[in-house]
Amino acid sequence: MDLSIIIVSFNTRELLRTCLDSLRAHPSSLVWEIVVVDNGSSDGSADLVEQTYRDVRLIRNSANLGFAAANNIGIRNSTGKYVLLLNSDTEMPASACDDVVRFLKSRGEIGLAGCTLRNPDGSLQPSVRSFPSVINLISESFFLYRIFPRSSLFGRYYMTNFDCSKPGQVDWVMGAFLMIHRGVFETIGLLDERFFMFGEEADLCYRAKQAGMATWFFPGVNVVHHWGSSSKNGYQRVLWTKGSQLLYFQKHFAGPSRYTLFILLMIGMLLRVPLYLLRGMFFWRREFTLDAYYYARALITLPFHFVNGSIYPINVVQR
Repeated sequence: MDLSIIIVSFNTRELLRTCLDSLRAHPSSLVWEIVVVDNGSSDGSADLVEQTYRDVRLIRNSANLGFAAANNIGIRNSTGKYVLLLNSDTEMPASACDDVVRFLKSRGEIGLAGCTLRNPDGSLQPSVRSFPSVINLISESFFLYRIFPRSSLFGRYYMTNFDCSKPGQVDWVMGAFLMIHRGVFETIGLLDERFFMFGEEADLCYRAKQAGMATWFFPGVNVVHHWGSSSKNGYQRVLWTKGSQLLYFQKHFAGPSRYTLFILLMIGMLLRVPLYLLRGMFFWRREFTLDAYYYARALITLPFHFVNGSIYPINVVQR
């Protein structure tokens, strides 16, 4: 088996249909299998796969186990030399998998690769990042990456000065489309299931880099990504995003560096409360006012879990 495509689904029935249809529409030279892991969806996603896509292997979870845990189930139940972690809210162009596998093979090494992600309107969706660091968190917390987007220092975290028209080695890529040589998992293990949603790909790429394996960005494939389809609840999104950052700090930093990162993250969240509130009031935009509330609420929750060495609660998932 050349390739295993793992798709985790949680209440994205129609987007999942579009994703699977886009894969069906473009024959591949690769021998592949598609594994859909349904995370306890209540919208009929699993029934859709079972009734309409008989060539797709379906695994039903009784509850939402999280993105990392569900992907791991799919990986364990697959056999491909390459594994593609693919979001259910993506649309695949012709020969996408073939081109990325061919690109990885041309590197002559075991590694990982992402591709160009685009919003539904065709605009570029940034998909490469640098690993968290003190200077990167300063840039993010104080909006310096927005003020100086072309700066090699302040633009490093979001790689706002990265040339997306050329292939290049990067720290990590977004997990909406992540091609991985199975040897990566055999060497460093699977995704860390403590990352319920967001952050698991950064952790995986970091561990791969520590083991001498590279992550690449390949611009030759353009995948449409309907970002945020499985995390529409704003408070959950803030909690998961910032909680994943705290877990990353707990896992990969120690001593003063860990607590410096924690303080910087809290400052960044605190700054966003009045800024988003004022923006919402000035522009009469309800979503900004809600974001201010979400950040304020998360500021109460997250420090407790960080101090106690635990990660954010997963029982906030809406059914």
